[in-house]
Amino acid sequence: MNDPMGWSARGQRHLQGLEHQLGWAHHQVKTLASFRAAKAAFEQAVQLDPGYAGGWGALAELYFHAQYRGLADELGIDMGEMPSLIEKARRLLGLSESYSKASGC
Repeated sequence: MNDPMGWSARGQRHLQGLEHQLGWAHHQVKTLASFRAAKAAFEQAVQLDPGYAGGWGALAELYFHAQYRGLADELGIDMGEMPSLIEKARRLLGLSESYSKASGC
């Protein structure tokens, strides 16, 4: 497809941003149903753009809050995946390992 203006890429970034914002809106409610919706939105955001650090970081935070509230199992969350989510976000942001250790990530 010929797209000299880059509209396809911009449209995809816009969708990824909307999915991310939708995920945060659901995440703030902190119920099982809202966590399910947030997880789906964050996963869609990183599927649209695997290089989107905010989406990976949001998934890691959701995993933490789900575990804290005892919802991880019901959401099908494997807490063993959390370090890789944090690592993806850290790497995409260009943060060093020493930053991650200092910040507790």
